[in-house]
Amino acid sequence: MKYIKRISALLFAVSMLLLCFPVFASFTVTAEPDPTEEHPWRGDLRRMNDLSGILTQADSDELNEKACDLALKRRFDFVIILYTDEHKGSDEDARYINYIYNKNRLGYGESRDGIVLAVNTQHQTFIMEAFGRGSEIFTDNAMNELSFAVRNAFKNGRYPAAIDSFIDEAAQRVGVSPYRYDGDADYDEDAVAYSELTGLNEYDMPDWYPEDVNAWVFTPASPDAPRVVDDADLFTDDEERRLEERIAEIAPKYQADIVIFTDVSTHGLSHGVYAADFYDFNGYGYGPEHDGFCLMICMDPADRGGWCCVTGAPRALYTEQNANDLDDVLYEYLGNGQYFTGVYDWIGNIGTLLDKGIPFAPPWYPSRNEDFIRRNDPNKPRIVDDGGVLTAEQETALAEKAKRISEKYGLDVVIHTTGSTYGLSSSNYCRDFYYYNGYGFGDKYTGTQLTLLTDGSGYVNMLPEDTDSTKLTPTNIDRLIDGAQGPANSGDYYKAADRWLNYLERTLKTGRTPRTPFVWGMRSLIASFVSLIGSGIHMAGAKSSMKTVRTAYTAGEHLTRDSMGFESTRDEFIRSTVSKVYSPVSRESSSGSSGHHGGSSYSGGYHGSSGSSHSGSGRKF
Repeated sequence: MKYIKRISALLFAVSMLLLCFPVFASFTVTAEPDPTEEHPWRGDLRRMNDLSGILTQADSDELNEKACDLALKRRFDFVIILYTDEHKGSDEDARYINYIYNKNRLGYGESRDGIVLAVNTQHQTFIMEAFGRGSEIFTDNAMNELSFAVRNAFKNGRYPAAIDSFIDEAAQRVGVSPYRYDGDADYDEDAVAYSELTGLNEYDMPDWYPEDVNAWVFTPASPDAPRVVDDADLFTDDEERRLEERIAEIAPKYQADIVIFTDVSTHGLSHGVYAADFYDFNGYGYGPEHDGFCLMICMDPADRGGWCCVTGAPRALYTEQNANDLDDVLYEYLGNGQYFTGVYDWIGNIGTLLDKGIPFAPPWYPSRNEDFIRRNDPNKPRIVDDGGVLTAEQETALAEKAKRISEKYGLDVVIHTTGSTYGLSSSNYCRDFYYYNGYGFGDKYTGTQLTLLTDGSGYVNMLPEDTDSTKLTPTNIDRLIDGAQGPANSGDYYKAADRWLNYLERTLKTGRTPRTPFVWGMRSLIASFVSLIGSGIHMAGAKSSMKTVRTAYTAGEHLTRDSMGFESTRDEFIRSTVSKVYSPVSRESSSGSSGHHGGSSYSGGYHGSSGSSHSGSGRKF
């Protein structure tokens, strides 16, 4: 019995060791001392540790390389751990993370500066812990902003994107390291490789960079200071002049600086921080908040990409949607080597953003800097084919029919086709088109509008504007949309518009909207099916209740007294709905080669090395 207990205890101990083994599976624990000034960072350990096995090896290696690279450049450790309950056992998550960090002596420098992102893939939750100098950098507010960015990227299980976002955002928060590279080539192999590639020392900052960031004081740039600084030599002299002229047309008008900066290196900084530092340390910006934009393009072969840094009041306009729309176009040009064309176009789009609040506003969209007064405009065309899908004869036929309905029933009737909603939501675009183009009768601007999106999405929208008619009920509006939906889905936009007008006229006349042939067919099919089932049930019931044990010779003998009666019946109508899904327009270059639509890294709030706050977005190309 004594031996059995000993064996049981031994087996239990072995099982506990096996259970704890995954904790150290990706960390090679050695007898190395804590980081010191001479050896500030443990380079023998992975920083991307996928204990749960949810990443591909290629993704894991790429993220590990990035985390290690930035750790050396920032003098700050970035650690990621993916795990499950099996790995942490009964420990709380925070205790488990602290144990791994301390047991493996992670962190940079004597104070072991660093931050950990720990993701429990089993429960799809994550925590972040900062250590050493990180506890001063990552305040509660900074942690909340960082968590928000990571949480958005984790949607739909996008682990590589979320981790990449964490590394970028955290590195931007850390900014410039207080330590300088000391030229120890044996220690910093990354810097040696960079020097061999570019002929530059990555940690020798450019001339405009202050010697002591903490002692730096903002000094406004001269109005005559260059707004195009092309250290990467991407533009000719004539192109630089044209870019400066374009900026001079826009920046003073909207009181927002626009700066273009190119370089062959970010000198160990992230694109976002480097762009912010160039803007801040050179004194750019309008007003007390230094309003403006700085587009930085880095041509480092190993880190080629760009970043738009936004400061002051324009940050409210630089939403993630607007940023992605701007970058979709810009990086198509940059990816194809059309640097001047892309930047010149970008400056104009920034001007549109400052003027109208969206970067690709249609011509009729009003300026946000002027008061808009709504008016009735009887001279506006009521059939507007911006999508270019109707012939002249079709437009004329639709216009005549719309006019007849309008005059007979006293409401404006408008049909509009478009290939894009210009960055607006589909419903807002439809409403704004009616509102800003002077449509509608009387003080209430009474009318209705059909909008057909011709980008292949099949999106159909109907706007009833302050109609007094009790006939345009929600149910009838749904049926009117359904009537146009089928032809629109098949690309027959004229048939969609014509059917909508016919159904509208019938609705205004009778109060009932005709159903589409598809709905009638489905109703008939379902009714037939239900009828067959019902008949079968009744036949089975009738058969089971038959009594034929004797012969009946008169009709009366077939009846059971008091057994006949009537039951009330009712018709069941089946409601058919069609879901309408909008897909944003993708902008593609003629070569269709190198753009990444909607794929920018975006930050709604980060800090440059000076401590100033910015928004921004960027991509690699």
